[in-house]
Amino acid sequence: KNLLNKIIDKEQYDEHKQLLSIQQLTQQKINELKKQHQEEINLLDNEFNIKMKTLKDSHDKNKKEIELKIINEQVDNQSNILTDKIKNELIAKRDEFIKSE
Repeated sequence: KNLLNKIIDKEQYDEHKQLLSIQQLTQQKINELKKQHQEEINLLDNEFNIKMKTLKDSHDKNKKEIELKIINEQVDNQSNILTDKIKNELIAKRDEFIKSE
């Protein structure tokens, strides 16, 4: 009977050892997949950040170009207003001069 118990104990021990080995291999594979998955996430994250920066830079450039265009239009408008005002003042002075003659 004692021999039988030893054989059963040995079989249980071997089976337990085998299960532990399978568990370790499974955990190792899980860790590898997690690492691979994380690397892919990091790559996608980097790619996304680069695209967002490019988009922002492009947006900022367009915004500055639009602001510059608006400022140029304002300068042109003010210039035209001043030109018209000076022209009208000169015409008025000329007309006064003609009247006084």
